[in-house]
Amino acid sequence: MPKAILKVGEVIQFYDSDRCFPALGFGGRTCDGTTSHCFNLNGSASAFKVEGVEGIMAAYSSALHNVALAGPTLFGQVINKAAQIAS
Repeated sequence: MPKAILKVGEVIQFYDSDRCFPALGFGGRTCDGTTSHCFNLNGSASAFKVEGVEGIMAAYSSALHNVALAGPTLFGQVINKAAQIAS
């Protein structure tokens, strides 16, 4: 998965002038013990954007160590958040 994220990130970074990207996770048990279907990969309570492909990879790596996988996997909240960001 990280290789796919890296390759896609390397392409999309040139289509965003500030190179800041939303990095959201889903289907995980966060550090406070709750299962979330939409959380900030970087662990921040409020800031969901990261800088550049390096920021995406760092947030992903951090989440792998700080968030436990939890089901069910529901994409609706992440899709709604992405739509909200895009509008």
